[in-house]
Amino acid sequence: MRSAVGGPQRAHTRTSCRRGATQKHSALSDPPSRHSDILAYDARTGKFLWKFHIIPRPGEFGHQTWENDSWKWTGDVSSWAPMSADPELGLVYIPTNPPTIDYYGGFHPGDNLFGTSVIALDV
Repeated sequence: MRSAVGGPQRAHTRTSCRRGATQKHSALSDPPSRHSDILAYDARTGKFLWKFHIIPRPGEFGHQTWENDSWKWTGDVSSWAPMSADPELGLVYIPTNPPTIDYYGGFHPGDNLFGTSVIALDV
């Protein structure tokens, strides 16, 4: 899997958020899935601060909404459009696309929290 940090970033006072980009993939014949996460850096120093898993991992909030371990083999949920920030509220808003094979939900059972959503993260 090729991986890089890509896409537009959104600066919020001292924190810069950007999506981690992965090679796009749409076939279930190529597990494991490609997960794209939101990465935050200190805007002044470039120091890594935190990572938000758009597809929650075991033990994280929302993981149970990815039934039958579909989080392992369903991917491509990423920030597909520019993020926006509200410095007054301390939030970054992240629009996400649907999970792989979005036209047939049987490949990703469950409610798939954070897929096809707008996520507000406290930065």
